[in-house]
Amino acid sequence: MDEAEQDALIREFEAISASSRRMWQLVWGLVALGGAAFYGWSAWRQHVEPWGVRYTGVFRPVVDSAEAVVAVLASQAVAMVLAAAALLSNVPPKGHRDVGCMPVASRQLLLGLTGAAVGCAGAAFWAAGMWRLAQRFGWEDGVHLEALWLPTLPVTCCLLCTYVASSLGDTEKQVQKLKDMRYRFKKA
Repeated sequence: MDEAEQDALIREFEAISASSRRMWQLVWGLVALGGAAFYGWSAWRQHVEPWGVRYTGVFRPVVDSAEAVVAVLASQAVAMVLAAAALLSNVPPKGHRDVGCMPVASRQLLLGLTGAAVGCAGAAFWAAGMWRLAQRFGWEDGVHLEALWLPTLPVTCCLLCTYVASSLGDTEKQVQKLKDMRYRFKKA
């Protein structure tokens, strides 16, 4: 391959990488924003009508403070906002392949991992509540497995968003490595 063919191939890989990066960042960023909106709405509903929603109402016998539940739900919403910010803060504009192949910033990884840590704190709260329900009412009657998504969803979403950002960064590093491996073709 001569230099022009190599450059054309690299430009094509850059365009593909930028397009897939934009798509996956938007998809998972919007999923995280949707989850944040849901947890924010849940915190508001818990504040307006304590224990009125079924998935928080099952914890009423073992959680003394409705305000603590509001705080945990709000913190889980913040965790998902951090995960969304990690992905949506650096979405390449359409048609800018050179911007689309920039490596994932450490700020993005820090936001995603901070969101996961905040989500873990919320998960610990809900897991402790489930444990107390099991101790108080037994494993068959006290544990509500249908509420298992409440502690795990924010942590899973934050870790997934961090993985997506990291994976896209690895793809961009491979494109950069390919760019660095170009050779100069000389006609004899």
